[in-house]
Amino acid sequence: MVGDIIEIARNIRAGACGRLRCPEFRDLPVVPPDDITARYYVRMRVTDAPGVLAAIASEFGAEGVSIAAVIQKDSHEGVAEIIFLTHEVREKSFRDALERIGQLSVVEKVCAFLRVEE
Repeated sequence: MVGDIIEIARNIRAGACGRLRCPEFRDLPVVPPDDITARYYVRMRVTDAPGVLAAIASEFGAEGVSIAAVIQKDSHEGVAEIIFLTHEVREKSFRDALERIGQLSVVEKVCAFLRVEE
């Protein structure tokens, strides 16, 4: 596999695609990860109690993260699963918000988060 990647790189550099068909190739600037803007999906386990959603939303808001959608699944033994989808935001702001949210006493665990590419 590494050999194939090296061959592709050599072909692109030489301006030919060899036996592989290449899509349009163009130089694009590399964006630092902190500056990427995208929507994000995040799933977490939280204490099922009044005010938890407000506390999480407050931390998102403090970092400028706007929530597009929220789904709360049924709780078991006092723990609920909440899923958030954000509006487009800088990755640094999103990660900073997650760090703050992870420190809340009502958040058991931030289970997963994904950048949503459209």
